[in-house]
Amino acid sequence: MAERPGAASGLPFRRRPEGPGDTRPPALFLEPQPYRRRRLIDAVRALPLFATLLMLGLPLLLSRGLEGTTGALLIYLFLVWLGVIALAAILSRLLSLLAHASGPSDMER
Repeated sequence: MAERPGAASGLPFRRRPEGPGDTRPPALFLEPQPYRRRRLIDAVRALPLFATLLMLGLPLLLSRGLEGTTGALLIYLFLVWLGVIALAAILSRLLSLLAHASGPSDMER
């Protein structure tokens, strides 16, 4: 077995010939398009948590002891709300572009 150059994990890497009778499991890495699509899906799933932290956590931490900041807090919340909507629209558009580019065979997985 030959070591993969620059392998951070130190795990061995073997090149195996693939043939028609090859019954071994597929490689552990993903192709670039499905990988990008899955990372975008992860970002969409994390967006509500990120929005909750921005909309609730940060104002609660920063507003302690400050008086008369209601207007600034409302502006902040409105801007965060608009930012989350814009980010969700961008992620949705990217996901739809990747879905159309990859074809129906990738969407079935």
